[in-house]
Amino acid sequence: MGTLTRPAIAFVNPSVGFSDRRKSKPIGLAYIMAYLEKAGFPSSGFDFGDSEDDAVELAAHYGLDRFDVVGFSVYNESFRAAIAMAEWIKNRRPECLIVLGGPHATAVHEHILRRYPCVDVVVRREGEEAMLDLVRGLGAGADADGDGDGDRYVDVDVDGGVDDRAGLTGIKGTTWRAPDGGGLLVNEDRDFVPDLDQIPFPDAEFTSHSGYPDLTYYRSHGRTRPGGGRGRPTGLVRDLVRGGPRTDRRGLAVARRAASRRR
Repeated sequence: MGTLTRPAIAFVNPSVGFSDRRKSKPIGLAYIMAYLEKAGFPSSGFDFGDSEDDAVELAAHYGLDRFDVVGFSVYNESFRAAIAMAEWIKNRRPECLIVLGGPHATAVHEHILRRYPCVDVVVRREGEEAMLDLVRGLGAGADADGDGDGDRYVDVDVDGGVDDRAGLTGIKGTTWRAPDGGGLLVNEDRDFVPDLDQIPFPDAEFTSHSGYPDLTYYRSHGRTRPGGGRGRPTGLVRDLVRGGPRTDRRGLAVARRAASRRR
C-alpha cells in the first residue's frame, strides 16, 4: 500500500453564449466524474452551458485557477468560451493541466493543439478511461495502480509534479504536443466502452448559477426520452471519425438504469 498524491480536478461545461436552450446536466461530464469517483478521484463540476456572463468572469468568480487539472467538454458553439477560460487559468496557474474533450475537440484535435498553447491535451471520443489514465498518471488515487489494494492517498498541491508529463503522452485516445516541440503526438484511438451499464450511474453534482428543472424530456422518433448532454453528440462524433450510425447510447443507458431503480 503506497501513499500517493491526488490532484484537485474540475470539469467544466462552458457557455454557448445564450440562455434560450433546453437545460439539463451535462451527462457526458457526469459519467466521467462518476467513473473517477469510483476509482478514488473526486472532482468538482461546473455547468455554465446557458450562461450569458463573460467566460473569464465566470472562471474568476468560481475560482477555476485553484485546480490542478481542468477538463472542458467542448461543442462548436462553446469552444471560444472554453479557450477564454483556459487562457485565463494558464496565465494564473501555468502548471495546471488543461484538457479538452467532446465533439468539437475530437473533430479538430490537431488544429486545437497547434493553435492554442493554453491547451495541454485533447481526449478524443469517450473520455472515462482516458481521463482515469491521466489522473492516475499524475500519481494520485485511492487505487491508483488499479490493482484493488486500496492505496492510501493524500490531497496535496501538485505544483511542479504536473509538468512531468512524459509518462502521460502515450495514453490511448489522447493528442499532445511533442515535448521536443517537433509536432504532435496523436495516440491510437481507444475502443468505445462496450457495455455502458458497467460504468457507474452518472450521479454527479454541478455548480450552476441557473439551476435545473426537476426533469427534462424531449421528443425524438415518436418516443419520449430523458434529455441528456452526451448521447447525440457522441453519435455525431462517431459519424465524423468512423462513419458509424448515430446513437443515443448515453441517454438510453440512463433511462434504462433509472427505470430499473424504480422497480
